[in-house]
This record gives sequence, structure tokens and C-alpha cells, in this order.
Amino acid sequence: MNVLFKVKKRLCWEWHKWNDKIYRKMVTPPMVMTYEECVNFVLSHRASISRFGDGELGVIYGYTLGFQDKNEKLGTKLCQVLEMDAENLLICLPDTFQNLERYNKVEQDFWNAHHYFNRRKWLRFLKNGKRYGNSFLSRFYSMEFNKELSANRIILLKKLWNNRDIIFVEGKDTKMGVGNDLFDNARSIRRILCPSKDAFDKYDQILDKVLEMSRNGNDLFILALGPTATVMAADLCKAGVQALDMGHMDIEYEWFRMGATRKVPITGKFSNEAVILGLADRTVVGELKDKVYQEQIIIDLSE
Repeated sequence: MNVLFKVKKRLCWEWHKWNDKIYRKMVTPPMVMTYEECVNFVLSHRASISRFGDGELGVIYGYTLGFQDKNEKLGTKLCQVLEMDAENLLICLPDTFQNLERYNKVEQDFWNAHHYFNRRKWLRFLKNGKRYGNSFLSRFYSMEFNKELSANRIILLKKLWNNRDIIFVEGKDTKMGVGNDLFDNARSIRRILCPSKDAFDKYDQILDKVLEMSRNGNDLFILALGPTATVMAADLCKAGVQALDMGHMDIEYEWFRMGATRKVPITGKFSNEAVILGLADRTVVGELKDKVYQEQIIIDLSE
């Protein structure tokens, strides 16, 4: 029975692989900005960004993520955002629909396999001729074949919040920038803590708290809440608030600083991928205490 299952699985894989090879010749891949183009667009337009990846697509099609249970309402809202044309909102996609050579072998294998099964699902929502942002804006290290690119990309990325008043809307275990200098060029930092798991269950409460805040033109909201952040960035943009959906960014920076060759857990910070890869037995390993971090928390909705 086990052998038969493996044979069926392999046949299914090969069928999708060759079917996708034919389908690719019949369609035009989406236009996705380069990393540099995406950062420059956000800077010049003071744009908000909503990023889509394999996780967001999975939620749209009813799958569960490690930090977000199946939620039909969230899937519907993600669908609406993916198809949205709104002023100053940049919808971002993975730049993996072609030319994967720039990524390391693990990422090439993952994204090739992803598109064997999902290319049609993506293209169902995308518009020919529309220019999309790059979802890997916050993935500047672990995926790259040429790690030397990362240092320059970090310099470029930090321009987005240079001398800005940052408000993080993040999971309680995310701790963006704690213990490192990624945001040392921001003018100030405040934090709204949210649940690390199933944040969308508190979506309306979180959004209301954000919109109730007194704000100024220098405020920049940086969101790290998985698919919930993708939706929230769009809703905040519609309300005239600049918001960047930038999950994974802090973990990527930690990996860059340590020269990591795989996605290892970071002490005291949420790392779902380390669990998926079997490098940790829980999403948060160890404890990270920081007095400044505690003082930055202005709202706690994590419980």
C-alpha cells in the first residue's frame, strides 16, 4: 500500500509538472517589479503595500496556516485585495513566475513545485498589463543565491522608515527590531501587540484601535500579522494611512546578521518556518526581555 501511494503521488507530481509546462507557454506571466523598483515606488508614491505569497493564496483556497486557522471571511477579503485597484496601494506578488536562477536551490525547488500546482490559481485573479510590487521586499536574505545582495538591499529598505514615526502592529512574539539595529534610523517607535495566532479573529478590534489613534503625516504603520496584515494594509490605505505589510523582515535581518545558512529559530521571536523545517519544536524558543521594548507598547490586544 505504501509503495502504491508513492507511485500515485509521483504520477500526480509529474502530471502537474508537464501540464504546467504546457500552460506556461499559453499565458503571460504577471509583471512583478524588481526589489529596487519596488522600494523606489513606495518611496516616490508614499505607497502602502499588501504582500501575497503561497500562504495568502492558500487561505484564499481554504487552507490552514501554522498561525492562522481556516477562515472563510479572511479568504474572501484577501481575494478582494488581490483584485483591488486603489490609489497608493501596491499589490505585491512573489517574483517567482519565471527566472528562478537568482534564488538558491531550495527556493527554486519550492517555487517550481508551488507553480506546478498553483499557477492557474494565481492567474485567475491577476490582470494582464498590471504592474505588481515584489512580495520579497521583506525577504532580502534567506532566499538569495547571491547573499552579497542583501547588504545593499537593507540599506535601500531602511530608507522607507528613515526619520519616520513607526507604529508596529505585530504579533506579541514578533518583536520587530528588538535586539538589533534594523530600525535605528526611525524617529520613534510605538507598538500595538496582537495575537501571534489567529489574529484575524480580532481584526475589527485591531483596526478600530489603529484608526482611533491620533496621527500625524510622519507616521508609518508597519504590519507583521501574516495574511491579516495583507488585508489591514489595504483597509488602512483606504483610510488615508500609509501601511507596509512587512512580515518576516526582522527574522530575515537576524539571519543576515548571523550569516545563517538555513532558517534557524531566533531566541525569543516568533519563527513559524523553523518549526515547518523541523529546526525547532515550537514557534518561540527561549525568552527575550527588553525594557525599551516594553516602554514602546501602547496597546496590547494579544490576549
